[in-house]
Amino acid sequence: MSVGLIDRRNKKVDMVGRAATLSQDLLTWCKEVTRGYRGVKITNMTTSWRNGLAFCAIVHRFHPELIDFNKLSPHDIRGNCKTAFDAAESLGIPRVIEPSDMMLLAVPDKLAVMTYLYQLRAHFTGEISFMLLSC
Repeated sequence: MSVGLIDRRNKKVDMVGRAATLSQDLLTWCKEVTRGYRGVKITNMTTSWRNGLAFCAIVHRFHPELIDFNKLSPHDIRGNCKTAFDAAESLGIPRVIEPSDMMLLAVPDKLAVMTYLYQLRAHFTGEISFMLLSC
């Protein structure tokens, strides 16, 4: 009986470890894709995304015709988020965050941001993560 308990705990620890690795992989991908974009510095899955520039940078990297990145202002949270989310939606990527969510919360919802980023990465790379498959 104690073996079963240990086995369950190990599986839980393994899942937490995998989730942390997937999160770190996503963060690394986001940093690579947005490298060189003015005003974009990704350090986490919450506040780094609030002003919308990082979302715009990702879409712009793959579809520069959809966003004029040089016209964006880091102070226009609503406008930047709307630009990014509208552009992604035009590519078939559904919204899971609204610009108003980013305006209202000083620290955006980490799960919502990560879910949206997983969708962006899956669309642009054709990669489907283990996390999405296991839900």
